[in-house]
Amino acid sequence: MRCYCCGYRFAVPKSGIAGIARVPKERVVDKGETLFFIDYEEIDALSQEEAKRNLSNEDSRIVVITLLSIALHEPDRDWTEKQCLKYLKHSNDRIKYAAILSIAHIARIDRRFNKCVIPFFREYIKNPELSGRVQDAIDDICMFTDIEESIFR
Repeated sequence: MRCYCCGYRFAVPKSGIAGIARVPKERVVDKGETLFFIDYEEIDALSQEEAKRNLSNEDSRIVVITLLSIALHEPDRDWTEKQCLKYLKHSNDRIKYAAILSIAHIARIDRRFNKCVIPFFREYIKNPELSGRVQDAIDDICMFTDIEESIFR
């Protein structure tokens, strides 16, 4: 799936969740500047009933893909936002990151932002595992809504 704004590809690696990436031209650059290719799968739309089942699954990969799917495709945006807010509190960092990215997708697609996430973003920006991802989400939220970055500090 490509972002209609920037042309980046949104995808999840088939081999597991090493990271969810916006990958230009399906390439990833590691810290040693070496290019390598990863197999990606599209994130398809799900019915709300299927999404509800998937969100209660114990497999974090299924939960992550479902959060991204509903952020990108679910027509009931209020329900989608509630799910993202719920999973911001999850103990698994990958699921938290998917919720963070999904909130950024909602801001990009719908030009809306729920200020209830601000305390979570303020906390997670201090977490070395999440800080870069939270900052990316903040950048997207600020770009596509009328929210100022200073509100997150």
